[in-house]
Amino acid sequence: VLSATVGTLTNTAYVSSTTAMSVVSATAYTSVTLQSNLTLSKTIGINTLVRIDVGSSVNYTDHNGNVWIADTGFTGGNPYTPDTNPISNTLDPAIYWSYRYGDASAFTYAYATPNGAYQVNLHFAERAGYVANQRVFNVDVEGTVIPNLDVYSAAGGSNIALIKTKYVTVADNQLNMSFT
Repeated sequence: VLSATVGTLTNTAYVSSTTAMSVVSATAYTSVTLQSNLTLSKTIGINTLVRIDVGSSVNYTDHNGNVWIADTGFTGGNPYTPDTNPISNTLDPAIYWSYRYGDASAFTYAYATPNGAYQVNLHFAERAGYVANQRVFNVDVEGTVIPNLDVYSAAGGSNIALIKTKYVTVADNQLNMSFT
């Protein structure tokens, strides 16, 4: 089981079996940039942030006072919160504790988002006891793909936070992500 987090538009999603994600955030600026963790901010004079704690049924406030809202915007997959094991490489392990998983099937997220360029930061942690090459999956953010992601190998082991960043352009007022 994996977990992921994204930057300024924050979302936690998780896929099991072959795909997993926990939190996603996105940050956007007037010229538009999206960040994963599912935190979305678009700066037009002011900063607007949305953080989604994927798989969670309750809001969470991180160490900086940012609120991560409960899981929303998904289609498919199942939410899961296995335990509260320590997660290294983060000041907020709780955002990695819940996730969404899909056994051998994809799940997706869609968020109403103003058109523009975004930096999307996806936060992951291998939480299910898998080792290198046991769980490999693809992440597609607005057509920009992270192919063959093996969180265990990329992070250097289990229960270690990993952040992947993608720069995307939203042209249909909706940020789309899929995990397969």
